[in-house]
Amino acid sequence: MELRNSRFKLPILPEPRQRKRRITNEVSTPKPTTPRAKRLASRLERLEASRDLPSPIQRKRMERRMAEIRKRRDEIIVEEEDSVFGHGSFVSARTFHRQLLAAVIKGDEEGVEELMRDPRMPMDAATTQYSFSDHRTPLVEAYATANSSLIMALLKARAYKRGVGVDDRLLEPL
Repeated sequence: MELRNSRFKLPILPEPRQRKRRITNEVSTPKPTTPRAKRLASRLERLEASRDLPSPIQRKRMERRMAEIRKRRDEIIVEEEDSVFGHGSFVSARTFHRQLLAAVIKGDEEGVEELMRDPRMPMDAATTQYSFSDHRTPLVEAYATANSSLIMALLKARAYKRGVGVDDRLLEPL
């Protein structure tokens, strides 16, 4: 028997396939007659049956994945899953100005410009309050952050939104 490591002197066990080959070599007769051959034949059948089953490590991985899938949703991660602060493909018309406010609070200038370019965004979204009990507006929050580039991005996007579809001759002074 070979030694795996001379320091610990652990024996190398034969691999399952080698064991299976050895068993099949010993069980060569169609009907096992001796008790040893019967034991080996039943062992070979069990090995054949268990070949398709996952190993204990694979079974643990599968159970862990299933546990993650079945995990209870006790808390909502605001940045990722909340409909207001998250990125959703469908948003109600009542939450457009809330998404704009969330982008302003995050300081996301590109997000502000992208939201304002959206044709579904209402024209007064920059001045619409968050809710009846929360009177914050995206414009006031932008001024509160004192981030001049964010303020200018919001004002430019708002001016562009108001100017779209309006005759330019009406905007220029006489």
